[in-house]
Amino acid sequence: MQTRLVDAQSQLKMGLDKRPMNTFCSRYPVARIDHVYHSLGVEVLDCGMPANELAQVASDHLPLVVTLRLQGEDHREHLQKMS
Repeated sequence: MQTRLVDAQSQLKMGLDKRPMNTFCSRYPVARIDHVYHSLGVEVLDCGMPANELAQVASDHLPLVVTLRLQGEDHREHLQKMS
């Protein structure tokens, strides 16, 4: 999968030490087992994890939230039709 797709977290270098953030387990995250991959032509605008108590108790994983922007004319036309 990684040969054709890009890891959103790695692209942004988002952690405090500029490494991707761990998402498992939610109370004390020590492993990075959740990923968001995207194809070329997609720009990663933001990537993060909610830092609240609900996020820590709702699951054994922390939620990974990624904001993406589709690039190119084909995507713009598709988005205009949806709005």
